[in-house]
Amino acid sequence: MKQDSDLHLRTDIFRAVIEIDRCGSISHAAANMYMSQPNLSAQVRTLEDTLGYRIFERSNSGVHATAQGRMFLDSARIIVNELENIKNVPSRFSSDQSNLSISCVFSVVILNHFLSFRSEFPGNQANDLFKETGLRRCIEDIASRQYRLGFVYEFHHEGSDLEELAKRYLLDFHLLAPNIPILAIMSKDHPLSKRSSIPLEVLATTPLVAFEYLKDDNWLEAMGLSNPHEVLYISDRGGMLEIITRGRHVGISIGTPFFNVKNEALVSVPITGINRVINQYWVKPSNYQLSFVEEKFLDYVTHSDSTRE
Repeated sequence: MKQDSDLHLRTDIFRAVIEIDRCGSISHAAANMYMSQPNLSAQVRTLEDTLGYRIFERSNSGVHATAQGRMFLDSARIIVNELENIKNVPSRFSSDQSNLSISCVFSVVILNHFLSFRSEFPGNQANDLFKETGLRRCIEDIASRQYRLGFVYEFHHEGSDLEELAKRYLLDFHLLAPNIPILAIMSKDHPLSKRSSIPLEVLATTPLVAFEYLKDDNWLEAMGLSNPHEVLYISDRGGMLEIITRGRHVGISIGTPFFNVKNEALVSVPITGINRVINQYWVKPSNYQLSFVEEKFLDYVTHSDSTRE
């Protein structure tokens, strides 16, 4: 390990390493950052030599963070987020906060609330923002103040990960809906569609399709599906619907079915055997004062008849 006096780290390499981790590829990250691949590789090697440990493991399938690398990336993201916060201080005093700015882990219920709220309370809708993403990206969106209000899920357990996230990123988490079910979504012609429930051990031998954030955030393992037979990861609702409708794959959906339209070709069946419950939370930066429209939206979500997933 290098002595502290030898650690002279440039913050631009933090952004580069974060991009490499996101892409799983140094060459793709270099292209995204308008750098040459050899130059970026050399910078990473220099950084690792300076730190005295490897950030990434290289293989034919790409690069993956080591255990030490994951800890480095956690801190690097905080540093980059706080640098952005410092840079954006003036805009927080001058920006219009009469709009909604939401980053949300995939949730058709929150999406429906957002659309209904806009319909019932037409305001500064031209500037409303709504993004669906994974848990990690949602937390980064709120911590960096790219979005002001977030909605996330977490498996509830003692020593909650949210407590660590709250401390690390200076965030406030508030319970919105407890004990949300996890459903299997499939074609009505699928062999499992007539069951009243599907145990985990059956799902483990069934071809599955899930949103890719479930892979990034280790959700299937947390559910108890640590070694499923086959999983296809998809990034969007349309792709999920298309694959499930074809009939071979079973989809994993948290709460209500992930699609926002009536689809008589599909059925949803509760999954049993999951030993941990899922709660939904809303989140904001600890030092952020909610605007009037944000308080109004949260009140709308909290008191709606369809708040629970």
